[in-house]
Amino acid sequence: MNNKTQTETYLIRTLSNMHVGSGDNNYGIVDRQVQRDVTDADFPTIHSSGIKGAFRELFESKLGKDHKDVINVFGTSKDKSGSKDDMQAGNYHFFNALFLSLPIRSNVYPYYNGTSPDVLRMFVEKAKLFESQVAEKLEAAFQPLIDLNPENGKPLYFNNADNLILEDFRDTTHQELLNDSNYQFAQKLLGERIALFNHHDLRLLAKELPIIARNSLDNGQSINLFYEEVVPRETRFYFFVKHNDDKGEFENGKEDIIQLGGNASIGNGYSLVKELNKI
Repeated sequence: MNNKTQTETYLIRTLSNMHVGSGDNNYGIVDRQVQRDVTDADFPTIHSSGIKGAFRELFESKLGKDHKDVINVFGTSKDKSGSKDDMQAGNYHFFNALFLSLPIRSNVYPYYNGTSPDVLRMFVEKAKLFESQVAEKLEAAFQPLIDLNPENGKPLYFNNADNLILEDFRDTTHQELLNDSNYQFAQKLLGERIALFNHHDLRLLAKELPIIARNSLDNGQSINLFYEEVVPRETRFYFFVKHNDDKGEFENGKEDIIQLGGNASIGNGYSLVKELNKI
């Protein structure tokens, strides 16, 4: 086995509302909250254990629990019989999924994909630190957006729209950007309609995620009404996977739909995952 490692960069696009629970007890209005970034608690995140578990479930369903490629990527399953000496660690290392953009309602289109220069800058910096194969491509795509400086309360947008209102932001500004291949790559990651917010404004929007009232039923009778926070569909995250240069079945999974978090039976958490080197 070669000890040389490489880093793949993945994009998560949520196709349905997602609840990846924080597991914390909460005695406020919201009973079940989503996971938040420990560094910037206003932004949602997905812990690496959840990502790894979702990928493992996907590949075990395709290949079987004991397939050599499953064991190579994820390690030996905990429920596999045998002594501790038989346990094998996986060769792939998963990192937390970090926030990239959030759907922002508008009066012209259903939504814009809201982000900030600081969020994009962090993405580029981490891609460089992890020596991602797409670090240079990300920098070329995002640098024109990073160089902009949206004012507090005045988000920027880049397509032609008149009298645009983004959520409660009425004072929006149209910003011209060259429609070149770099910007088109940024659109593939962030969405066709990009809105660039001051970081403070974006944090306020990300802090106030949708709250859904749900019922717990027992023989058709409601026994408990509770409130659950969700990450809305069309939110985007990114994450990194480091591994050695051994190739296996995992390398074929460059684009797949996986289910993250709870409530799979009611369609929550279904997300499209793409490896950015293939976009």
